[in-house]
Amino acid sequence: MNILFLDDEQDRVETFERNTGLKVTWVKDYDEFVEALSSSSKFDLIMLDHDLGTDETGLDCMRFLVQDEEWRSAGQVQHVLIHSSNFIGVSNMVSMAKYADHLKVDFVYAAYLKAKYSEEDGLSFGLSPL
Repeated sequence: MNILFLDDEQDRVETFERNTGLKVTWVKDYDEFVEALSSSSKFDLIMLDHDLGTDETGLDCMRFLVQDEEWRSAGQVQHVLIHSSNFIGVSNMVSMAKYADHLKVDFVYAAYLKAKYSEEDGLSFGLSPL
C-alpha cells in the first residue's frame, strides 16, 4: 500500500508506521505535499492533518485535491483520511471535499493513530465514514 502522510509531527508518523507495519511517504507541509503528488507515484491513500505549524494547513492541501485540474485530470481518484484533533479544521476540510466526486473522504480522530492496526484489518478501525 502506497500512503502519502501529511503531518508536521514526525512522532505521529513513526507511531503509525510502527503500529501498522506500513511504510509511508511523509511530507510535512503544503509544498512537499504538492511535490509528492506531482511525482510519478500513485498513492492508495492520502492522510491529511490540519494543523501543520505553517501558514498553510491541511485545508490548503484539500483545496489542492479538490481544485487542481491537472491533478484531477490525471485520473487519480483517491481515498483521503483526515487525521486531526482540530474539529473546526476537519469540518472545513470535509465541507470542501463534498464538492469533489473524485475523492472518498473519511475522518479519524488523531488519537486513534496510536491504536494498534494490523495489516490484515487495514485502516477500518475507528473510522467514521462521512
